[in-house]
Amino acid sequence: MIGWGLRRRGVFAPRGGLRLLPSVLGLALALAALPALAQEEETTPDELGDLGELDLGELDMGDEFALLAEEDIVVSATRHAQRISESPSTVTVLTRKDIERSGATNVADLLRRVPGVDIFKVSTAQPIMGIRTNSTIAGDLILVLIDGRNAAMSAFGTVNWTGLPVDVGSIERIEVIRGPGSSIYGANALQGVVNIITRRPGEDAVQAEVDAWGAWGTNVELDLRAHGTLGKHGWWVSGGLSRLSPLDDPQNLLLSSNRLRLSYAYTPAEDRRLGVELGYSLIDTNLYTVVSDVDFLAHWGYLRGSLDWGGFHAQLVLDLPRTRAHFQFPLYLDTGNGEPILLAEMPPMTIVTPGTEFELHQDLTLHEDLRLIAGFSGRLYHHSSKEAVTCPEVPFSAFDIDQCSDLSKWEVAAGPFAQAEWKLLERLTLTAGMRLDWNSLYPDLGLSPRVALVWAATDEHALRASAGRAYRKPTTTESFSHVRLEGGENAPPDIVRRLQHIFGTSLGNEDLIFELSDSAELGWRGAFLEGELDVTLDLFYAVHRNPIWMQVENLVETFAGVPRISDDAVVEFRNGDGETTSVGGELMISWKPDERLELMVAYARDQVLSQPPDAPPFQLEPTHRLIGSLRLRPLEGLHLGVDAFWASAYADEVGDPDSIFAESTRVDMGAWTTLNATASYRLTFAERSVELGVAADNLLDPEGRREAAGSDRATGGSYGGERLRRQVRVFLRGRF
Repeated sequence: MIGWGLRRRGVFAPRGGLRLLPSVLGLALALAALPALAQEEETTPDELGDLGELDLGELDMGDEFALLAEEDIVVSATRHAQRISESPSTVTVLTRKDIERSGATNVADLLRRVPGVDIFKVSTAQPIMGIRTNSTIAGDLILVLIDGRNAAMSAFGTVNWTGLPVDVGSIERIEVIRGPGSSIYGANALQGVVNIITRRPGEDAVQAEVDAWGAWGTNVELDLRAHGTLGKHGWWVSGGLSRLSPLDDPQNLLLSSNRLRLSYAYTPAEDRRLGVELGYSLIDTNLYTVVSDVDFLAHWGYLRGSLDWGGFHAQLVLDLPRTRAHFQFPLYLDTGNGEPILLAEMPPMTIVTPGTEFELHQDLTLHEDLRLIAGFSGRLYHHSSKEAVTCPEVPFSAFDIDQCSDLSKWEVAAGPFAQAEWKLLERLTLTAGMRLDWNSLYPDLGLSPRVALVWAATDEHALRASAGRAYRKPTTTESFSHVRLEGGENAPPDIVRRLQHIFGTSLGNEDLIFELSDSAELGWRGAFLEGELDVTLDLFYAVHRNPIWMQVENLVETFAGVPRISDDAVVEFRNGDGETTSVGGELMISWKPDERLELMVAYARDQVLSQPPDAPPFQLEPTHRLIGSLRLRPLEGLHLGVDAFWASAYADEVGDPDSIFAESTRVDMGAWTTLNATASYRLTFAERSVELGVAADNLLDPEGRREAAGSDRATGGSYGGERLRRQVRVFLRGRF
């Protein structure tokens, strides 16, 4: 008898959590409401340079922000601009300058410099991301936003980092919240939030830009942008393509991606803005999942409209995604004579999920010491597929695959949220918020409270204590992926019919409940040497429960040499039992004595304290991580950069590429070090510039290493993690 359990990377579930949190939050909200009888006061926005097209409400900043650098301001933690030292969440900001000097061609590579963020490259085309503990191969525990629009594919809940509709050159800044974010953003902000904020058009009537990257035979990136401003009217047009091949198989095209984005904005006043944006991306790639390799083709179009009017913000998004996924997991059975039998295989699956999302929120100053942000959001989606089916719940003896109907599910979701900021004392601020989400497909309500206390002890030092809850809802695939299997040519008909019954009535599980995470955090941020030296220290304790993982057990057994389906076969997404508790923290030291030198060193540690008895008996992700970054500008126009990354040893598992019946194999991933470098020279003339540069990755390991578990195929190439070899890219940037 063969049993095989398929688990998500390091995710097993908690129970209980921070039981006092709702009471504490309720008390905080009650206290915050006391001064609410005061009349609403009008605030005067004062923009700090160009912070990009925030679309989270117009920046509302007083004169005290006018002299602060961009990296000292954060928007995502509270949906309004504030000093990063006053943020109730652990936040890291990557500015436009950081992005340009990084040498990165995708957002995932940019995020490597954020302490506490894990980036595992399964391949050059498939980076996966986790924050702190409990990273997953799907990378679906993080909410990723582009100007407030959810960047995840709704059918799978994952983000394709190399296929985003926005190129790196169009990004103004990235704000990363580490820790729960569901209290203001809702579902899927379990580990954190990555908020990508795009650039606004330049002041000239017409400006043109070109970015071109190339590495011989393995990497080609080209992006063109044109934008400008005419009075109160701003416009933006950009398009690009990416072509990536595996470093160990450059003749094999791994990813082909095309993107197009157009936007227009009318700005009658500083605090009033009406915008519309149209985008489209086409992604054709091969991905590795915990089940198998997947040939993946996605068309994704969207239309977004936004309105900012003083403290009021409204956004409406129309999504038109169409995804075709062909899971390469043929159901072979090894008969022992060297000739496996193909029992069944899954045909290509096309899932269409058109829908719309909207959000409204109002930023109110109820009193000089009390600020309230309250809003409401909703979504309406239709999930449909001819390959995913809905079958009647009947015993095997009465089952007929022809009785199954095509998948057709309507999803309606809505939820109010509110967050109050009360300045208890001149230097002491209490932030308390809560969100309640309802979804027509799931019986649970998503209740996400959060409370934080920030004490600005001096102008240079601030302390923070916070606690909160976040949740992730199951994806369409996890809940409704009942599929039609096609029988093998020589497979016994009875086995084929039994497999069709199992995959047609289970696999997806409509009884799944939300994943939950409760956490408590302590943070300190300090500035020394007249602001040249910044030090941040963040500690966390987290409890995670109800993880969703796929379980495959006892599917096929042999009796007297004859294969048959086991009576207790299990092939289904399920919630795990028990709870996982973890603790850790991040330390970051940044020194910027002047514009010519920047040095950053960061250390992150997280440790699983307890987990259920059936969890894997080995560490599924590094416990220790070090980041070092150096940026130099020794001469005008010359930019040099070096980034070093180190991770401690851990273990992972990889399946069998030929059959899901086989047991997963443990792979010990030793400690590894990566060194990347960038050098470029920019020639500027009459407010126009041309920059030529070179970027090199994996300088210390020319033979290659794997960041994710994988194995070499007998036919060549990799299954699972690809060997990441040394790569040198040249790039050209033009601004005209």
